[in-house]
Amino acid sequence: MDHTAAGSVDGRPPPRNLIERATYRLRQGLEALFARLRPLDDEPAHKYLPPRLYRLFDSMPRREKQHALSVLKRVQNEGGSHPDLMVAALLHDVGKSRMPFSLPGRVAVVVIGALSPTLAGRWATGEPKGLRKPFVIHAMHPRWGAEMAKEAGASPLAVELIRRHHDPVPDPPISETDRLLKLLQAADNSA
Repeated sequence: MDHTAAGSVDGRPPPRNLIERATYRLRQGLEALFARLRPLDDEPAHKYLPPRLYRLFDSMPRREKQHALSVLKRVQNEGGSHPDLMVAALLHDVGKSRMPFSLPGRVAVVVIGALSPTLAGRWATGEPKGLRKPFVIHAMHPRWGAEMAKEAGASPLAVELIRRHHDPVPDPPISETDRLLKLLQAADNSA
C-alpha cells in the first residue's frame, strides 16, 4: 500500500519515510488485531459485486474485507462512481488471500523496502518461501488478484485496475483508466 505516486484522499500525505511508513503499518496492525471486534457491514460489497465476485470478496480475511470496504468508502467520498472502480476497490487485495500474509511479514516488507530496496526487490522474486514469502506476496498479489477477478468474471477494466494498483501513474493522468487508478491508489494509501 505504499504508493508514492498517489495522493491522499483525506488530506493526509501518503507515508513517505521509514518512520511514517512504520507508524502507518503499526496503525494497520492494531486495526488488524481489533478487526474481529469491529462490525463488518458488507452490504456495499453485495451492492457492487455479482455473486461470483462477491465470493472472492468473502474469501478474504476479515481485516482485508474491512480495508476493502474502507477503500470503497474513500473512493466514493472523492466522487468515484465508475462501477469497475467500485469492483477494484473491493477486490484490489484479493490476491493476498492466496497465501497468508502475516503482520510481521508486512512490517518486514516496509522496513527492508525502506532500508534496502535492492534487497527487497531480490526477495520479491522466486518461490514464496522462508524470508522471501512476504516480499513475493506483496509483489505478486496485484497480478494474482487480477487473475482471480478475471476468472470470476470481472470486466477487463476492473481487472486492469486490480493488476495495476501498485504501479506508478502519470501525474496528471493520461487516460481515464489512469484517473481511476489514481483514485484507487489514493484511497488505498489512506485507508
